[in-house]
Amino acid sequence: MQTLLFSPNRSFWLWPDMAIGSAAAAGSGLFNFLRPRLRPQPTDVAAAATWGVAATVTALWLIQPFDWLKKQLFEKTESGS
Repeated sequence: MQTLLFSPNRSFWLWPDMAIGSAAAAGSGLFNFLRPRLRPQPTDVAAAATWGVAATVTALWLIQPFDWLKKQLFEKTESGS
């Protein structure tokens, strides 16, 4: 029989098999072929998303395709017939 444990900051309960480094903490197993130190951490994912947003905004700022987007999305095209 397993007993519940308090988390270190006592904000929630933990099962003993939910400790850091266990299979439950490893996620879906997508990166199980990597050593635990090389697996992507949540901060890595957040940093990649932030850099993606920054790259997209920079590309839009450099190209500025707003007239083309307005023409493609909002203006009705006239049919030839």
